[in-house]
Amino acid sequence: MKTFAFTIIGVLTALFCVAQPTNALLINSEGLIVFFDRASGEPKLFWSGTASFFLNDDGLITTMDPNLRGLVVQNEAIVNAFSAKECRPSTQDIQGNWGPVSDGLQMSIRFERASYPLRENIQADIILRNVTNEIRHFDIERAGDRNLWLNALDHNGRSVGKGTKSAPTTAFRERLSEVSHGHFQVFIRPGTQRKMLIEATDLLSLSRKGEYRIWGVRRIPNLNLRMTNEILTGKATIRIE
Repeated sequence: MKTFAFTIIGVLTALFCVAQPTNALLINSEGLIVFFDRASGEPKLFWSGTASFFLNDDGLITTMDPNLRGLVVQNEAIVNAFSAKECRPSTQDIQGNWGPVSDGLQMSIRFERASYPLRENIQADIILRNVTNEIRHFDIERAGDRNLWLNALDHNGRSVGKGTKSAPTTAFRERLSEVSHGHFQVFIRPGTQRKMLIEATDLLSLSRKGEYRIWGVRRIPNLNLRMTNEILTGKATIRIE
């Protein structure tokens, strides 16, 4: 137990190059993730541009701490994020195929393998992260996530997309909300990211052998909520054999 506690403290200490946090990441009254700076005794934002990793948030990463009398990020989520390549800054995760930051958001696409047999079902991991200091929201309709789709080019440069189609979401708590309300709102805290697994073969025509360049697009409200932006991943390359 002591060894595990020291591991958590060591991981959190590595988060920041100036301040050394305590062994807890807390959720403040605004829903933001903070830690207490031992030097000043004041709470500081987890995501302030100096954190060395992002937290994967599946909607279940917080738990109630009776000693602190509030919500905290679960230790397991912190340890997993510290070692996962997908949680690193985009410059340190080349295989993540991260797109450019747009309106404070950044999106990645990755595949489990570089090549697949013809007619095999292919899944893509899409990760959307928040690099701002504000909570971001987006809606998913009951019929599915029609604001997320894939584009692809074959080795001749021809488009093989099937057009916009609903992509499934994965978080259990959010699926319950979907069933009861017809749509649900997903939020992304600063310094966290949302991961979605989608069926690439449902969205793309990958019916011929060869190389394909694939990228994802998500439509999401911008910070002033008056317009929508399209967030793009980088381009991933896979081969159908």
